[in-house]
Amino acid sequence: MPVSEVSCLIPCGTGNPIPDKAELTGLRKAFGDNLASVPMALPKSQTGYLEAGNALDCVTAVLSIANGVIPPAVNTRNIIGGERLNVAAEARTQKVNVAVSTVWSIGGQNASLVFKTA
Repeated sequence: MPVSEVSCLIPCGTGNPIPDKAELTGLRKAFGDNLASVPMALPKSQTGYLEAGNALDCVTAVLSIANGVIPPAVNTRNIIGGERLNVAAEARTQKVNVAVSTVWSIGGQNASLVFKTA
């Protein structure tokens, strides 16, 4: 799937500088120059890191598609390395056809889950 089809990206984004920097490096490799234009939702910016945080990200992806709303990235002030990302402090209403949730866990397990409209 071309990255240009992704209408909402939900990174793991735990707010911890070291893993967030590693995740951002991977996202840059996957999305290239398109990363700055892909709208991002950061649910953990509102809840903090939860044991069920990755499930929250998946639910956010599905609801973004169902409701056409990209949740805000509240409390997101200092992006690592001054990276330009498409985050907003307010929810955004827009059609979401494809939402991607990226998740990682301690020990090196990583996954990206892609959700699409039917």
